[in-house]
Amino acid sequence: MPLKAVCVLNGEVKGTIFFEQSAESDPVKVTGSVTGLKAGDHGFHIHEFGDNTNGCMSTGAHFNPHGKTHGAPDADERHAGDMGNIVADASGEAKVDLVASQIALSGPMNVVGRSLVVHADPDDLGLGGHELSKTTGNAGARLACGVIGLCKGSSVAITGAVEGLRPGKHGFHIHEFGDFSRGCLSTGPHYNPDGNDHGAPDDCNSHAGDLGNIMAYSTGLAKVQIAARKITLAGDRSIIGRTLSITEFEDDLGRGRHDYSKTTGNSGNCIACAIIGVAREEYFAERLHLTTDE
Repeated sequence: MPLKAVCVLNGEVKGTIFFEQSAESDPVKVTGSVTGLKAGDHGFHIHEFGDNTNGCMSTGAHFNPHGKTHGAPDADERHAGDMGNIVADASGEAKVDLVASQIALSGPMNVVGRSLVVHADPDDLGLGGHELSKTTGNAGARLACGVIGLCKGSSVAITGAVEGLRPGKHGFHIHEFGDFSRGCLSTGPHYNPDGNDHGAPDDCNSHAGDLGNIMAYSTGLAKVQIAARKITLAGDRSIIGRTLSITEFEDDLGRGRHDYSKTTGNSGNCIACAIIGVAREEYFAERLHLTTDE
């Protein structure tokens, strides 16, 4: 499932910019429009911080995790947040339709939670010879900015396989802690930042970590293909460093009448658990066969 994010720009000019990434290794498509600009080119950058406490001035420098100098979007030497220029027409509107290859919506190049800034002047792409050319493109004042946030409906794709299970359904949950000091017992309750009751993954009133059930075949193998909409891999709902668990019995999705239905789905003891970590990209291609029916 693709990840989607949005940024609402506020300031002397306004706009709404959308971000979409189909997979972690794919470029990010950036679309939208900005209004209220003077005609011509305007610098368009992602800045390091999502801090708007002092307006656009507190968003920091350009997002630049590799410590490079400022440049054009297609230059080898450039900030990750260098998006070039947008062009406003005579009415003051700039249509945005570009592809950014050095940013992502998850992982180490994630821009969710950072700020998008529109500048008063053209970005000289590091080629202008001005003292600011190699840091900001001499693009002038910050006219508008906004924090990039995940869109409602974005989801995390969870795929894989589990072996050695009793045939039938088993609860599948993300727990609050990545603490293995006492095995699965020290991983805490289900991840639940909203303070909800336990429920089905698509219920409004459910834990963010409620992933429902996985189904094991007669061979004991369960293939996993889930789109989880209440968790992320970055930001304040990130599950990185938390624990994924499998329980011995079926999760009743909060619909049973047991004392534990509204807390654990009465799904029994945890029979397997592991901390969720960041994987190398090659890992997914190597294990693609585990999630197909071939």
